[in-house]
Amino acid sequence: SGRWALKNVQRGYFLGSSQDELKCTAKAPGEAEYWLVHLAARPQ
Repeated sequence: SGRWALKNVQRGYFLGSSQDELKCTAKAPGEAEYWLVHLAARPQ
């Protein structure tokens, strides 16, 4: 799907978001913990 889940290596929690805050409290990634990253490269 191209979505990323960002995990804290020391504590094992996943970074998630709500409407107005970021939080790192989920032990398993849910919909709020998946991120869609857009990468772009300039043509040479």
